[in-house]
Amino acid sequence: MEADSDATSSIASIDSDDSNNRQKKTLRVIQAAASAVLLITQPYVDRSLCRTSMSGSAYIDELLESGHPQRCFEVLRMSLDTFIALRDCLLQTSTLSSSRGLLIEEKLAIFLHIVGRGASNRDTQERFSHSGETVSR
Repeated sequence: MEADSDATSSIASIDSDDSNNRQKKTLRVIQAAASAVLLITQPYVDRSLCRTSMSGSAYIDELLESGHPQRCFEVLRMSLDTFIALRDCLLQTSTLSSSRGLLIEEKLAIFLHIVGRGASNRDTQERFSHSGETVSR
């Protein structure tokens, strides 16, 4: 009788060990999957400014709100009034509009930066703190 209880105890111990091993393996798989998800999604989650301390929209907002005629002309290659008139004209006569990531003023400023200065995609990324893909759109 005692031998039977020892055998049953040993079998229960083996079953318990197998269950613990399965749980440990499952936990390791879940941890590996979570690590992979974090690694893959991190570039999309961490949106800190890597190029400049001021985002492109903040830069344009500050420029337009300053209303300084010389500065506006140097940056936009036109007066502030002309920039606003061009923006309004584009809103009325084209399909250009603000989008999730870019206001129309920033889109127009990016275009003027590239055309007015012959700026490269990389230079524009730096000035407006956007990816090359965003600048190219």
